[in-house]
Amino acid sequence: MLSGQNRLIVPDIVVKPSDLNAGSTWQLLQWCLESGSNEFSWACLAAISSEAPFCVAAEKALEAFSLPPAPRPHLTRPLAKRLIRQTRLWSFNEQSAVILRGLLPDGLFTDRQGNRDGWMEDLTLYRSSQLLLGVITHEDRATLRASDAEIQQLRERGLLPSN
Repeated sequence: MLSGQNRLIVPDIVVKPSDLNAGSTWQLLQWCLESGSNEFSWACLAAISSEAPFCVAAEKALEAFSLPPAPRPHLTRPLAKRLIRQTRLWSFNEQSAVILRGLLPDGLFTDRQGNRDGWMEDLTLYRSSQLLLGVITHEDRATLRASDAEIQQLRERGLLPSN
């Protein structure tokens, strides 16, 4: 189906932790890299009343991959913001993927909400400036936007449930 802007519209596929174990989420991340994802965004949250050593360490670990902010789509938004908004970005490649694995030890669905040191949320991968895979950490789900052929390929690899 084509939109008025001649862009292919792809369906949203919801992925949940029950669909993939931690190792499988890394295979999905690798597939995203192989399929052209070249940048990502993420949020680091912390309790207002304390410093966030995890957030400081994560920023430092990813510093070499930092890109200029640019407008990108998101799956969630604060009330006063748009779904497409100025977004802090990092380069997504083999090296940054290794660092992300260290920051998210339980896979893409790592959830450390409330940790006194801070925690990473809402990792989002982009391909050609469009959302490819976005995790909504507090909802325990991810959204994948891929073509029918790509979805079939992921199902054949066991990285998406069959419908």
